[in-house]
Amino acid sequence: MRYLILFLLLTAPIHAQSQQPPPAEKSAATKEAPAGQAGATTAVPEEQRTGPEYELVDLLGGKDQLARIQQQFVDAMVATNPALEPYKSTVNEWARRYISWDEMREVMARVYRDYFKAGEIDEMLVFYRTATGRKSILLMPALLREGNQAGKKMAQDHRADLVEMLREAQDK
Repeated sequence: MRYLILFLLLTAPIHAQSQQPPPAEKSAATKEAPAGQAGATTAVPEEQRTGPEYELVDLLGGKDQLARIQQQFVDAMVATNPALEPYKSTVNEWARRYISWDEMREVMARVYRDYFKAGEIDEMLVFYRTATGRKSILLMPALLREGNQAGKKMAQDHRADLVEMLREAQDK
């Protein structure tokens, strides 16, 4: 699940100032997952996989990101369970087979439809087609990595403060 979240972060730049919940009304193109299957996808015929949300997902490099994430996922699985090392090629095959781009592309298109209006997706497409937009796509992994490192350092620098605050809370 952590890697799916990473994929979403890397392929869907989030604007911190926009913390609105998804719209209550979904577009007619949005397919609801059956109850109890929040992450389920509905098969969408190939001829319907051509809207601006699909173009956006492709433009953001989702397919390449997924390939990298699949490899990181496999490496992490093997690192945490060394008994899998002799079967790493099998785990790689499993990741390629069951964490497929076609399915993930549909998931991401649905996510964009759920959170953005068609006009907003069009505006993002205009931006990401510019030199600055393409640069932001290329730099997003580094920006996220550096931001993550900065957050970890801040937490480490103030670990003693947390311990003190927890002691105070426990004493109350």
